[in-house]
Amino acid sequence: MGASLIADAFGRKLRGTVLALDVAGGNLGTVLIPVVGVLAIGAFGWRQSLAGVAFVPVLVGVLCLVLLPRGSKAVGTKVGGDGLRLHWTRELLEPLRDRNMLLIVLAGIAGAGGRGIGVMMVYFPLYLHESLHLDGLAYGGLYTVMLVGSVIGPLVMGYVSDRKGRKLILMAAYLLSAVAVIALVLVGAHILLLTVVIGAIGLVVFSQSSLIRTLVADVVVEVGEREMAYGLFCRAVSGWGGMGGCHWILE
Repeated sequence: MGASLIADAFGRKLRGTVLALDVAGGNLGTVLIPVVGVLAIGAFGWRQSLAGVAFVPVLVGVLCLVLLPRGSKAVGTKVGGDGLRLHWTRELLEPLRDRNMLLIVLAGIAGAGGRGIGVMMVYFPLYLHESLHLDGLAYGGLYTVMLVGSVIGPLVMGYVSDRKGRKLILMAAYLLSAVAVIALVLVGAHILLLTVVIGAIGLVVFSQSSLIRTLVADVVVEVGEREMAYGLFCRAVSGWGGMGGCHWILE
């Protein structure tokens, strides 16, 4: 829903940057919450800290409800040629009639098994600890490098995509991600090279989410259909692709 609101509010020239800011902000929260959480637990205890963390999204939701304008351009439930309202499942699948949207969904599913916080943050701790047998200091330092890259990367790639074209930068992100992950296996436990490679992974792998979401917004121009397109895309990518990636990691 957030991506759809952003796509409606900003044109193509700024859309990549703003959606990248949305993703980078979420990644920044992931970087900060362990530090903030430890400090809060030490000061207030875990119950009060948990209540405080749970209150933040409620507050943000209320602010969005109050401050964001209602989408006057939004389209309600479509009406078919026979005058009957289309069933919601049919309306949800309506974006797939567009060939470009179908290809984007398939690309998102294929790439979801190797990108983003949900998959990469499962794989990397296991690899660094179980395969490379790194000590706590090296492990924590490399993990931090990746997290910092996950904040910077989407912002840079989103900005560049607004100026050089969405598909070109997305394909570059996919290619560079593959190269970086292969390099991760090749460099082994060499700390200096490992730092460079993991920094590169943080920059390019975490940029894919904002880039492909922006591409969805560019392809689906109708506001009402865009909400459905985002719902379908996120369900496909987070469900099928993410579970496939985690299954591969467990194997």
